[in-house]
Amino acid sequence: MPVGLFQHESTDGVRAGRIVGVLLKDYLQLGQGGLHSLTPKRIVARLNRGRAAAARWRKSRASPGPRPVDPYMPARPFQEVHTERQRIVDPSRGVAMDCTLRRPATAAGPLPVVIYSVPMDWAPNDPTPDGAYIAEHLAAAGYLAITVRHPDTDRIVFPEYPSTRPDKAAYGLACAEKPESQIERIKDLLFLLDTLESWADVDRARIGVSGHSFGGMAAMSVAGQRVAGTLASFKDKRVTAVASYGIMASPPGVPKKMYADIDVPLLMIVGAGDFTYGRWYTPADKFAAFHNGDSPHRYAVMLDLADHHTYPGGRMAVGKATKGEHLCFQWTRSIALAFWDAWLRGDPAARRWLDEDLYAALRGDGKLLRK
Repeated sequence: MPVGLFQHESTDGVRAGRIVGVLLKDYLQLGQGGLHSLTPKRIVARLNRGRAAAARWRKSRASPGPRPVDPYMPARPFQEVHTERQRIVDPSRGVAMDCTLRRPATAAGPLPVVIYSVPMDWAPNDPTPDGAYIAEHLAAAGYLAITVRHPDTDRIVFPEYPSTRPDKAAYGLACAEKPESQIERIKDLLFLLDTLESWADVDRARIGVSGHSFGGMAAMSVAGQRVAGTLASFKDKRVTAVASYGIMASPPGVPKKMYADIDVPLLMIVGAGDFTYGRWYTPADKFAAFHNGDSPHRYAVMLDLADHHTYPGGRMAVGKATKGEHLCFQWTRSIALAFWDAWLRGDPAARRWLDEDLYAALRGDGKLLRK
């Protein structure tokens, strides 16, 4: 353990007592299956999380800001974007999914599709944190970008949210880890894939699925990641490639075979400040599927200035995003577009950028792992 850590905390007995309480509570929550995660490095990271987050936020505000041009730009021109909203109802479960569809205004022929599953902490009267900056970028580049909300899933996850729960984040995270909550959202995506079969403007051979946080876990599940606990599989062969942004970390102690069925191209983007509500997980834990999946084309990006709530874009929508967050937005939409161009469009230039140029281009803003 670093010497300064306990010297600092021991000067305040009350604070030291609170830390012991946090350690004991989290230790009990981990259970026997997750005790292997209590390494000295992980404990230090847990105790220093607040100070590290504050330092990263200060750095994010002092960042020089976004580049004048996106790091990756396709050779084809961007188009104006047409946006519409549609409610898709699964009558067998009585579930209504509110979707936002964005497509190029002058689209011709069937389009490649990218689905984005929103995180679980959204509100019906606050539709901004839905990754719109990614979807609009993709639509302008020639994709049908579908953002799907899961109101019934969120009512399962948050049956008392937000009015009567003081511990909203911790309560929601605990409920989201339940297999039944995960399965309901996965079924939403499977029904949406069924619905796309009848749409004339969809290229059914080029469908990508993505999502943030809980939505990222659902996206990974239809691409082959098994549900924690039951290890049930919901893999759908219609999924051509999968991407996640700040995915929820799986509980400690899950077997590696949970990820073994992921055999499509995979992109994972995580923020270096993404500790997901202060659990024992570190940001690197979110790359479990990258390390244990079976895809021959895997990309894991750690962006330096992003935290768990950067990716939906809510702060940007209300004008509160820092300069560093705007830089993360630009990197995220560029890397996502290059990934979909490479594996949905089969664009060799996009693949060369991912495989040969991205590593060096990211230097100073993040790092890339590739398999």
